[in-house]
Amino acid sequence: KAQNIHGNTPLHLAMKEGRTEVAILLVQEGKQLGIVNYDGNTPVHLAAREGKEITIKKAFSKAGEVGINVKDILAIKNTIHGNTPGHLAAREGHLGIVKLFHETYEINLDEVNNKDFTMLFLASREGKAGIASYLLDNGADHSIVSRGGKGKTALGIAQKRNHKDVTVEFEKRNIIPEPEEKKPTPRPRRRRSRSRARRRR
Repeated sequence: KAQNIHGNTPLHLAMKEGRTEVAILLVQEGKQLGIVNYDGNTPVHLAAREGKEITIKKAFSKAGEVGINVKDILAIKNTIHGNTPGHLAAREGHLGIVKLFHETYEINLDEVNNKDFTMLFLASREGKAGIASYLLDNGADHSIVSRGGKGKTALGIAQKRNHKDVTVEFEKRNIIPEPEEKKPTPRPRRRRSRSRARRRR
C-alpha cells in the first residue's frame, strides 16, 4: 500500500480533495475506506473534516456494491483525540454530512471521544448553531458532561465561549442555561507590622 510521509494513501488524498471519480475507482479496485494514516484517520475522516459530501456519498455507494460495511468505518476513532468522522463533520459545521451519517447509516449521536466530547459538544464549542439544532432535534443527549471540557456540558461550553446563536437553540427547547461561574473573591493581603518585619531581618 502506497503511503506518503503522513501515512495517507491515494484514497485518503482523493477523498480529502473531493476527487470523486478517483475515489470511486479506488474503492472499486478494493482500496479500503477503513485504512488509517499515522494519525489514525481513515479517508472518510479527512473527507468529513473537509466537507466533501458528494465524494463521501458516491464512495459509500460504491463501497456497498463491493461489500464494505460503511457503519463499521464510521465507528473508527482516530488516535489523536478519538474522533469519529461524525465528530469531525459536526466540529467543522458540515450539516449535510452529519445528516447523511445519522439518517442513512444510523451513527450514535452520543458517541464520545477521548475527552468525552460528543458531536453536540464540539458543534456547540465551535459555534455551529445549525449542527447543534439538528442534533438536539434528533435526540442528542445535552446533559453529557465532558471530562476534557472542565466538567461542562454542550450548553455550558457554548455559554463560556459566548456563542449566543447556539445557546438560543437550547433555550428554544426549554433547556435551562447553566449558572455562570463565580470567580472567587481574592483575599486581601495582610500587611505586616514594621516591628514584626524588622524582627525577621
